[in-house]
Amino acid sequence: MMMTTMSAENAILAGNGGTGEKQLSFWKALQLQLTPGLANIMIFLPSAWLLHQAGLPVMFALALAILFGEVPVAWWIMIRRTRAEQGSFSFKAAFPWARALRLRSYVLLGVPIVLVSMVLMMTGLMVVSPQIQQSFFPFIPEWMHMVQSPEELAEMPTSVLWAMFGVSLLVFALIGGGTQELYSRGFLLPRMAHFGAKAPVLNALFFAMLHLAAPWGWPIFFLTSLIWATAVWRTRSIKIGLFGHVGMLFVQLLMLGSLIIFSPAG
Repeated sequence: MMMTTMSAENAILAGNGGTGEKQLSFWKALQLQLTPGLANIMIFLPSAWLLHQAGLPVMFALALAILFGEVPVAWWIMIRRTRAEQGSFSFKAAFPWARALRLRSYVLLGVPIVLVSMVLMMTGLMVVSPQIQQSFFPFIPEWMHMVQSPEELAEMPTSVLWAMFGVSLLVFALIGGGTQELYSRGFLLPRMAHFGAKAPVLNALFFAMLHLAAPWGWPIFFLTSLIWATAVWRTRSIKIGLFGHVGMLFVQLLMLGSLIIFSPAG
């Protein structure tokens, strides 16, 4: 099985076999990374405005954009391009960097990645991003604000908080986070390997730019995704990226769940 995985990886890196282009140019990689983001924002903007008018959290609009825009487009690109490269679609061909990792790799590498990513993301979204938004994007309307402060969350009805928890668990962590990691680090990063040590940096930069609806969050998205991209680059395994990305989202969800449980209304 290891020989098969390495053969698929070598075919992509060498650019031999199949009918399509294997390695991605700078601009092609950027284009492929941004395309799902464009599909996302086309659904998010009208949905966010409507939900805001109805008094509902804007994050529900983001869930719709992920489910019906970003995720379908990402999988369409992965399937279509893999077929062009190999003649047919298979997970081994689409995600050549999928080495099996030992348990200690998840404990010694994966757990620290989850914790550091969570601290960076929470600090960035609650402290850094609002400052960038106020300084450089003061014209952004209120209905585009996706992140609520702890005080705002505490004032929401418990039923809304539970709905947010369920949507976050299913859509943001499992479907959205999983697809983003498979697409950016599992699919695109191996096809950017010819950039050498620059590949993880470019991959993280492009991933940050994927979030078109929140450019003020690009610095923190870049830093967190650089951690995941570097881990996948060094281990040649998308599994560590999935563990870090989805694991970080799960930890954040536990914090939201604790807010619901210990809220006065709960």
